[in-house]
Amino acid sequence: MPKQNTDPTKKRIALTFDDGPSETTLEVLDILEKYGVKATFFLIGELITEKTIPIMKRELELGCEIQNHSFTHSDMTKLSAEEIREEIKKTSDAIYNAVGVEPKFFRPPYILTNDV
Repeated sequence: MPKQNTDPTKKRIALTFDDGPSETTLEVLDILEKYGVKATFFLIGELITEKTIPIMKRELELGCEIQNHSFTHSDMTKLSAEEIREEIKKTSDAIYNAVGVEPKFFRPPYILTNDV
């Protein structure tokens, strides 16, 4: 992705969606495209299928980012450290295998964390 102008004097907002990918994503993408807005989509690995890969490709074509939101959208506070690592790895692998993007960020479902 080309480097954006990061003028510190300009006000900016970051739009993020904890989203599928799903059919609803298409409606969101239509609105973003209409207004020339980019966003970051945190995806759930088990929802990445042959049917949803075109949605992911459209996100990227519009200049949006794709990141990791776990594989099963489970409460991370109820999982072991190894299970959490597996959730992240499986989703990152699914994203990479689908569209060739390596996620840099992980957002835990429900924003729940603990000291594991």
